[in-house]
Amino acid sequence: MIINAKTDTMGGRLKFLRYQWGYTLETVADAVGVSSMTVSKWERDKTKPKGDHLERLAILFQISEEFILTGKTELSSETEKFIHDYQFSDEYTISEKTKKYADMFRKIE
Repeated sequence: MIINAKTDTMGGRLKFLRYQWGYTLETVADAVGVSSMTVSKWERDKTKPKGDHLERLAILFQISEEFILTGKTELSSETEKFIHDYQFSDEYTISEKTKKYADMFRKIE
């Protein structure tokens, strides 16, 4: 099944993924090898990650580069459920349910 993220911008998807995993800007920046200011610019759609940075983001969030860039990819049923729940949530806070899903997919740390 093809899923579109809650937002149609690359920056919004990065922010969505960061919240999904419970990471800070600094955590993502350290993992990718850039400054937290750079990650913030990506999330605000001021600049875009390229090359190795895009690849590292995909590895960190265990999602395809295609999803980061376009918002479309084939996902597992658990990830589809998480995104569905997130799309109909008015909150950006990390709930216990969100933490549960994030822990299911976490391989890094």
